[in-house]
Amino acid sequence: MLLSTAFFTIVTFTLLEFVAAKSGVRVPTPVPCVVETATFEQQKALNDKFNEQFYVTRDIVGAYSHVAADYINHKPDITDGQLVSFNFVYPLLDASNSNSSDITMEILRTAFEPPYAWVHWRADGFLERPTAIFDIYRWNGTCIVEHWDAIEEVPENPVSSHPVF
Repeated sequence: MLLSTAFFTIVTFTLLEFVAAKSGVRVPTPVPCVVETATFEQQKALNDKFNEQFYVTRDIVGAYSHVAADYINHKPDITDGQLVSFNFVYPLLDASNSNSSDITMEILRTAFEPPYAWVHWRADGFLERPTAIFDIYRWNGTCIVEHWDAIEEVPENPVSSHPVF
């Protein structure tokens, strides 16, 4: 039986606090992005920086500095809010966590057409099989304010001859 993501998020956050308290290491907390107006070029540069931090260097604290506090998340098993999402993602993906070292992430395609940006990426070690993921973000000025995703584990024997990557 799979645990719900909400339960996992609460347990993970509590474990992060516990380990931090025992080791003296501070649990990182991203500073929420404050929405300011931005030109296309500024938004594009911020989006590129977010993609680099999140998907390439896996600096999740840095990436979440581009996310507004009242971030809307369309993921059905977690609630809204920058900190809620961060507490779910950080232990799974941040490069500083030994738990995330078995996960590899590769950006395959991106697009940016304000206010939307999307990333098609491959994750290995996230689920049992290679996984295709689409993330769609909505920007408001300088901040990501909304997110959708679609996650598909590649079957061992796909019926379609078309690759997902």
